[in-house]
Amino acid sequence: MAVVCVDRLVGALPRCGRLFVADNSSAGGHAGWVLFDRLDRRACGYRELRALNPHNATISVIVPTYNRPQLLVQALESVLGQTRPANEIVVVDDGSDAATATAVGNFRGRIGYVYQSNAGKAAAINQALNRVTGDYVCIVDDDDLLALDAFEQHLDFLSQRPDLHFSYSGVWYFDGLGPPPPSSKCRRFERDAVPPEDFLISAMELFPCVLQSMLVPRKCYSEVGVFDETLSRGQDYDMILRLAARFRGAKLPRPTTFVRTHAGERGPARERHRATERESVWRSYDKRIFLKLRQSLPLLQYLPARSCNEAMTPPERRRALLQRACIMARHGLIGESVRDLYDAVGQLPGVGFSKEELAICSRLFSASPARFTGHETLLREVGIYLHRMAPSLWRAAAVGAYWRFISELKAGCVADAGRAGVNFLRLTGVRRLPTLALEKTRRRALT
Repeated sequence: MAVVCVDRLVGALPRCGRLFVADNSSAGGHAGWVLFDRLDRRACGYRELRALNPHNATISVIVPTYNRPQLLVQALESVLGQTRPANEIVVVDDGSDAATATAVGNFRGRIGYVYQSNAGKAAAINQALNRVTGDYVCIVDDDDLLALDAFEQHLDFLSQRPDLHFSYSGVWYFDGLGPPPPSSKCRRFERDAVPPEDFLISAMELFPCVLQSMLVPRKCYSEVGVFDETLSRGQDYDMILRLAARFRGAKLPRPTTFVRTHAGERGPARERHRATERESVWRSYDKRIFLKLRQSLPLLQYLPARSCNEAMTPPERRRALLQRACIMARHGLIGESVRDLYDAVGQLPGVGFSKEELAICSRLFSASPARFTGHETLLREVGIYLHRMAPSLWRAAAVGAYWRFISELKAGCVADAGRAGVNFLRLTGVRRLPTLALEKTRRRALT
């Protein structure tokens, strides 16, 4: 097991936390979280990273690709057309047929090209990270494109925020295999901006951004370790969480990336799947990521803006348990979520729940109804338990479940609205949904 740069870090770091280490001794590229007694994600920046001058910095771009030559050309053209040019561009061909090499040949002299036997996206990125030399790294999917001023936006933003290590943005979604339409005709998607110290918790609750919308110092990637090559899907999310646990990032005002939606196949050769199967495959890997996180991330890091140097108080422990329960539920780990929820209710008997704790409970039960599939009986038992042991949490849970039902109804997702409505009924024990609110919502959705 090889720990990245531990020797030179020990003397400069606080006393408590954990470190991501990578085992580079085998082709599998396994990686994982390890407890480490002198690391704190709130004060983890290194002097050389904070001294990085964005205006003078160099940028390396990594483009992993597998059998998408036409889309790859569009992606490379968007990188080469930047108002602030990249200093280095490396394409890693993950075992494609000859058409990909031919497409890349058209850019000879302007990009680097590396071929490897098919091993998946994570292995391709790891290969490139060992080669690139830029101060910052941007990783671009072969079917997406960058806005032409993406790097200019990132560097201008980072130059105004010396407290940050990396930046990220929202995206524009577009359909089809051709170039994207003007941004005004694309679907804009972005999460609300959060303070850098709260980014990890926010990112654990909801997928925060895509990797290609981020500009990250190369040394940050060196410190958190390799991409997990055991993940055929979700390796980007896993890496974003590891970066968020160690470094500070913030959101740009405007999107920097065009994300393409199309019907093409996904995944490495060993696990190809259709676009229609994307969600189910994603969910299975999402559970793996968060099960690993639950087993390794200290409970205190589920608290906002929290230093690792102090012991948790009983109220903090209760809130941390509720927060972890919320995060686990949002990623389909319902059994783990319920255990944390029951543990939280058992803390501080007789002490009421704070406004923040009630909001966390509402978000737990506002998770996608698909996450609760197969746990219908457990949901009913949770409702009975909360009603008896923590009525205020039960009411907050009911609000969250009903909000999900209303949201799905407004969006016209009839099947999901039905599932969410049934979940609300199971949780609350009532026999039917509130008819007045339901009628008002139905009329609003139709106007």
